[in-house]
Amino acid sequence: LTTQNLGSHLGTVLVPDDYAGPCYSEHAGASAPAITVTTAGPTGDDSYLVVTLPWSFYFYDTYYTQITITTNGIVLFGSRTDSMCCGGTLPNGRAVNSVVAGWADMAAATGGITYGVSPSSSDIFVINLGLTFLGTSTAQVTQVLLYQSGQISINCLNCGAGSGRSRSFGIAGPTGAFSLAYYGNADYTNTMWTYRPVPRVEMKVVPGAALALQPSTGFTAISSPADDATYSVTLPFAFPFYNNTFSYMWIS
Repeated sequence: LTTQNLGSHLGTVLVPDDYAGPCYSEHAGASAPAITVTTAGPTGDDSYLVVTLPWSFYFYDTYYTQITITTNGIVLFGSRTDSMCCGGTLPNGRAVNSVVAGWADMAAATGGITYGVSPSSSDIFVINLGLTFLGTSTAQVTQVLLYQSGQISINCLNCGAGSGRSRSFGIAGPTGAFSLAYYGNADYTNTMWTYRPVPRVEMKVVPGAALALQPSTGFTAISSPADDATYSVTLPFAFPFYNNTFSYMWIS
């Protein structure tokens, strides 16, 4: 896995070295308000349920029409017959093609897990994981949001210290490669991680005639540029790029 830090405005791009599909950029921020969905999911200890999505979801170069929701804090792409007991660190050969939303030894009471299309936006599928650490009353509540565009969000509504137990967060690709997995007993309440697919770009240099320089009239020059320096430039308009809008750019 190659991790390329693009700064606080773009997040981190994660490129699995052994895979030719898309990479994902990760953005961490404050949690969003909970979305209410009402279809009941699996209950009990080490249970799972295969659910059909309302549209095909693109993940690491594969389209999925089904997901498997488990009571151990992990959602798997495709139809699987595994409850994913009982947590683990990433990368992990079992946690391939998955959204890891507080993976640990958990259980779900009746009504704890619900799923469905967001009432306010038909292009968002919501999985609400209201769980407890097995054998305790310590709750963990996360929401997994699957966007029709391929974006994934893990919304930690109540992800406290876990009664001394560790759990994992992140996404895992087809070979177990992961995007900045979080593991431990920290309090992640009111945190949301968003993963956006970023197409891989291959560049090829083709010899050809030199291009004429553009006229410099009206351009602002950087006076006495230093070696290995970075300069902030304000744009004359808002520039959209990968679901973000930028008013300035950095030139190195």
